[in-house]
Amino acid sequence: IPWKQKMAFGVSFEPFLSREVVINDTTKTSFTFNEEELLYTRINSSSGGPSKGTLSFGYKLNDFDSIGTNLNIVFGSSRYTRNLILENDNHLLQSRDYFSGSMVDLFYSTNRIKFKDNPIFISASLSMPLRGINIENDSYQAFIDLNDNNYHDINDFPDIGQALLPLNQKFDNELKITSFSFGADYEFSPKRHLQAEILLWNDNGEHNLNSSIYGGYLNSKNKLSLSYIKFAQPFSRDRFNFKGSLFLQNYGVKNLENINEVGLGLGVGFNFGITGNQIDLGYRLAKRDGLYLVGNETLHFFNLGISIGDLWFVKRREI
Repeated sequence: IPWKQKMAFGVSFEPFLSREVVINDTTKTSFTFNEEELLYTRINSSSGGPSKGTLSFGYKLNDFDSIGTNLNIVFGSSRYTRNLILENDNHLLQSRDYFSGSMVDLFYSTNRIKFKDNPIFISASLSMPLRGINIENDSYQAFIDLNDNNYHDINDFPDIGQALLPLNQKFDNELKITSFSFGADYEFSPKRHLQAEILLWNDNGEHNLNSSIYGGYLNSKNKLSLSYIKFAQPFSRDRFNFKGSLFLQNYGVKNLENINEVGLGLGVGFNFGITGNQIDLGYRLAKRDGLYLVGNETLHFFNLGISIGDLWFVKRREI
């Protein structure tokens, strides 16, 4: 929300970390117990994840330079389930993680530099923790899910009334994330832009809570992206926006090999109405190598979005 053409305020809520993951065996494994051969498969799944509430402030220093800051509060929880399917019975071990922490973002942008009489918009941002992200973990007693509803109730063994209290553990500074980004945007002709961005991301947390089936975790990421953007010409029949991008990424994985990724992105947007309405369609292709137990993989992403400008809000804001 702008104020007096010098300052701006904002409030937002968004996901901070997604834990929507399902990993399962594709074949059955056998073992012998009391001279009887038993078969089992495993399913490890997690859901949910913490969210982030953000209070933002921006200030225009002069005609060229602007600064801004975000105060981020991390909160929320996620669930984790380990399922051992033994002779068609589900043996469940469940836990829940509760997240809390705070971070601050600092922003600076300028358009002082010019090339061929066209300004180059340069921006930089730094994100760092005010307080490391703590995780409180509740681990529940294992049970046989006799009614297959993935929930511990009176129909299971042992039933919910006989279960032990959850084991509670606290892990301080489990995540301590810092990141730095630097970008440049050059409008070489009207509504046509070339952009470049570098991202450096690190996690120096303790990582004492090992809830992954793998022996490592992501502790760094470096990214370089180059893109071309063409915006629709105002007051014309041209209503299409276009974006093409190329990016390179390297993921540092603790105790395992690093992962390299190269990708290509394409996007098209269509403007309609008089309040900045837009429909976006995007596609991204990425290839990764160095994945643990997988090797190489190819990823395809499709996204469809729509943004609607509210005429009443725009008019009220301009008063």
